[in-house]
Parts: sequence; C-alpha cells; structure tokens
Amino acid sequence: MRRLKIFLLAAVFLGTAGLCAAQDTSSSFSKAKSFEKANEVFQVSCMPCHSAQTPVPWYGRLPVMSSAMKKEYRSAIKGLNLDDDVYLPGKKFDPETLDKIESVIQKGSMPPLDFRMRHWKARLSKKEKQAILDWISDERIKLTALAAEAELLQRAVPEPVFQELSSLSPALKAALEPTDEPAGASVVLPEKEETPAVVEEPNPFRTKKF
Repeated sequence: MRRLKIFLLAAVFLGTAGLCAAQDTSSSFSKAKSFEKANEVFQVSCMPCHSAQTPVPWYGRLPVMSSAMKKEYRSAIKGLNLDDDVYLPGKKFDPETLDKIESVIQKGSMPPLDFRMRHWKARLSKKEKQAILDWISDERIKLTALAAEAELLQRAVPEPVFQELSSLSPALKAALEPTDEPAGASVVLPEKEETPAVVEEPNPFRTKKF
C-alpha cells in the first residue's frame, strides 16, 4: 500500500511539475524579450543614480557638487536599488517594486528634472516608457502564474499522503507544503470480513453407490 501511495504521488507531482515547467519556460522567454528593451532604458536613465556600482561622473568629484550628489545618490538608492531589486540573479519581483517603478514612469517624475538637465539622453521617450511598462506587465503575469502553480501543487496531494512522503526529499517538502484545510482526505477501507468455510453436510437422499 505504501509503494502504491508513493507511485501515485510521484505521478501527480511529476505531471503537475511538467505543466508548470512548460508555463515557466514560456513566461521566462517573454520576460527575457521584454526585459531586453527595458534594460536599455535602465542603463541610460536609471542606473546612474539607482545603482551603487555606477562610477561617479567627473563633475561629482568637484568640491561644490560632491556633497550634493552624495546626498542625491543615497536618497535614490534608498528609494530603489536596482542592483538588488532588479538585477539580483534569481530575483523574484514583488508587486510593491513593480508598482513603484510603474508609478514614477506614468507620472513622469523619473528621471528627475535636475538629472535630465545634466543628462539630455536620460529623458524618456514614449517608446522607452512603454518598454518599461511592457516589462512590468510581463512580470505581473509571471507572478500570477507562479502563485497559481503553487496553489495547484498544494492542493494536488492529500495531507496524510504528503506527510508520509515529504520526508523522502527536502526539495519536495519545500515545494509542497500542506494547506490548513487539505483538499482530500485518506480513505480508510473497512477490513474485509472472512467468509466462514461452508461444510457440506451429507445428503441423505443421495443414492449410495456399490
């Protein structure tokens, strides 16, 4: 019985994981394509202030500008650090970060006026703004898909079976956490009652053979 449970769980998990992998491949391709365009805008118009790895321009080292620009950079990175919030490998974007970027793009408040006065190329055209908004839209679709996949995995396996099998693999245990209200429950079959053997009684009417 235990082996049967393991087989059934493996079939459900692998089938669901295959579906999720197919969906994730599609969304990753979409993200890569939209992010390629958004990245061009980030590098020119956003990274100079929102990345600690961007070198300070020559005028930022002048006595008059140094203090003001350091304060400006600290404020920008505190509001949004692209190194951690966008370019960190394996980063899963949270809705708050996407909302924050979308808001400043739609309002036209970024890049700020003083930065645009020093860097004319940093001005965002309608096409560049749309590139960032398209990338944000793709990321939101991916977040929704990931949430749906996680819920599907949680509900695919009854809790008693999950508890019995989750110890087989730490990765499986992390991926499939039981819900408070399991979708299914184990079915306990009643024990089969043994039928007493029937003892054939001699038939008094049977003709005796000689």
